[in-house]
Amino acid sequence: AQLAYLKRESQPGEKDPLTGMDEQILLAIEQLKTTNTETLTDFRGVGRKQLPSTVIGLLMHAAEHTMRHTGQLIVTARWLKDAASVS
Repeated sequence: AQLAYLKRESQPGEKDPLTGMDEQILLAIEQLKTTNTETLTDFRGVGRKQLPSTVIGLLMHAAEHTMRHTGQLIVTARWLKDAASVS
């Protein structure tokens, strides 16, 4: 499923990228609301090698990764705004 998603991700879409981001954020919030707190320390294997992690470890990783991309989006938006004002 992940490899198919990654393949689709590289194809141009019909949606505005920010709309897609908003949809994913809403899905993530719903996932967090329904995550059973008793499973937070449960083992989760990651990737083909099944590297060890836990539910909370993966949630934290996703949060950190999201913040990284949010920062990239902010920098890109500022750069585009500044470039437009110079032109």
